[in-house]
Amino acid sequence: MSDVEKNPFPKLVSWEVWNFMSIEHALCEFDERNIINLKGYNDSGKSAMLSALKVLLTNSNPNKQTDFIQDDKEYFRVLATFEDKVQILRDKYINGQSLYEMYKNGELIYSTKSGNSLSRVSEVPQPIADYLGLISYEKTFLNARSCFEKQIGVQTTGSENYKMFNTVLKSEEISTASTLLNNDKNKLASDINAIDAEINANKTLIGQGQFLSAELIDYLKEHDGLIDDCESRENVFNQINSFSTSIDNVVITPELSVIDTDDLQQLYAINALKESLRGIVITPEVSVVDAGQLSAIQTIKSLLDSCDLNIAPEVSIVDEEQLKILSAIQNIVSSLFECDAIINEDDARLSELNSQLEALEKEAATLGAKMIKCPHCGNLFDPETAGHQH
Repeated sequence: MSDVEKNPFPKLVSWEVWNFMSIEHALCEFDERNIINLKGYNDSGKSAMLSALKVLLTNSNPNKQTDFIQDDKEYFRVLATFEDKVQILRDKYINGQSLYEMYKNGELIYSTKSGNSLSRVSEVPQPIADYLGLISYEKTFLNARSCFEKQIGVQTTGSENYKMFNTVLKSEEISTASTLLNNDKNKLASDINAIDAEINANKTLIGQGQFLSAELIDYLKEHDGLIDDCESRENVFNQINSFSTSIDNVVITPELSVIDTDDLQQLYAINALKESLRGIVITPEVSVVDAGQLSAIQTIKSLLDSCDLNIAPEVSIVDEEQLKILSAIQNIVSSLFECDAIINEDDARLSELNSQLEALEKEAATLGAKMIKCPHCGNLFDPETAGHQH
């Protein structure tokens, strides 16, 4: 039951019913909003599904449960599934025998069956009640009630309220005490395991110590003292290093000569005069302008401001025929540039052909042919062959 005890208040995911009242088989599942909407005609099985769940969780109506079995059936079954993969199964047989079982991840962890024999169940078994967190009071459950039971604190008397609330508080105290006890038990087990490990380690050391001699022990004691002395010196060195670092961080103030109070007052006076001089605005020196000249300049400026002058450079008039002639000359110049480009291309081609002709003349000379250039047309011909025609 250790896995079940980790989550004492799991959420119901679904419940499934077989052979119960008008229901041969039905399944109810909560949606992502944790809501189940049961709707249908009268006697369609809405209340039967809720009654089956109540029988499973609280063993309600124990003396009438055989009446819930469908006709011609031997038993009814209710199976509830919770979010922690725990399932609780409840069977009731026509002969009055019952069965409660609990599963975790499909593995049976509790059953009221003794071997292969069923028994009569008069109440919810304690392991299942503990899993569900049921608080029982006078053959009922305070935290699993129906609309037909009294409302606690409203339809109950003062003494009933006192007893019921006292039962609830005691259950909370017992649950809290059980949690604390389990925590203490786990801590105690951890401490015991640590002590056992230390004892085993000491036993190992004692077992190894049987090979130690008195001389070796004295030697170890001596070296242990040397180690303590070294550690002490290391601590002193660390302190010295700390002091050295602190000294390096000390800022040494330079020594200042003593200033006479009279000199200091004179310095204050000089500083005050300096601050007053900063507020003086120095006007640049300007030459003297004669009043008559200034008046004449003012008059000239007034006349210029009153005149709307728009002075443009003088441009000579160009005749339209001259413009046409200039345009024709420009076209001729452009044509000349194009002809010059064509002539340059032809010169380059002629140079290339002359190079090829020289190469052919050299090749002909190598082969022994005598080629003569015609003075009239410039073509090459062999005088020993047929006559050359122009």
